[in-house]
Amino acid sequence: MSLKQQFRFWFNFSPSERNGILFLFVLLLLFIGTKYYLKYQTEQQKAQPVDFSQFENDIDTFLTQNTIKPKRIKTTNDSDSVDFEDTRHQYSKRKYYKKYRSKKSLQKTPFKEIIELNVADTAMLKSIYGIGEKLSVRIVKYRKKLGGFYSVEQLKEVYGLRTENFKKIKPQLHCDSTLVQKININTVSFKTLLHHPYLNYKQVKAIFRYKDKHQKINNIDVLRSLLGKDYEKISHYLTCQ
Repeated sequence: MSLKQQFRFWFNFSPSERNGILFLFVLLLLFIGTKYYLKYQTEQQKAQPVDFSQFENDIDTFLTQNTIKPKRIKTTNDSDSVDFEDTRHQYSKRKYYKKYRSKKSLQKTPFKEIIELNVADTAMLKSIYGIGEKLSVRIVKYRKKLGGFYSVEQLKEVYGLRTENFKKIKPQLHCDSTLVQKININTVSFKTLLHHPYLNYKQVKAIFRYKDKHQKINNIDVLRSLLGKDYEKISHYLTCQ
């Protein structure tokens, strides 16, 4: 087959095929042309600076029309009267200062009621400025795990209570240590004692080894050597009677 015949074989199209090819070619040109046109328009918009002069004029006009007129304060002698220019900016500053003063005075207001930490529920705790929904629930849950609070300072151990917030709420709280639930060290089970937040597995195991050896603990102070520095905290929750 000659080159001419091969050419006719591959490029000999019917009228409908030629129309389809022409249509696709036109669509391709339109697509390419649109792409470059949009790119050109975008570059032109970026290059052209934005004129804010009209906007600035409108702002100046608005401020001029809404500026508070100067007030004249008269003294006993009219000749000694003084003019004070009171602009919107100065007015805003005074308004903010009044709001700030009222907020400070609110913080210094004496508390009407002191809340007992060992009997307060979440609703009572939320009435304290600085304690929200989640924090009140955490406090009650931690109190239940401990068996009660022997000191208000223990609230520092509650997750989410920041030091600055603790200082604010501390004067509003009272803690009666006699309400703490004691654990009888001679009758408690290993599992129950292990659940206390102030004891770990190693310490509980040491306590039970001592019990097995001596059969009974007659004085809580004997645990001081077993528990070390943690004894001062856990001693408030243990009893041998």
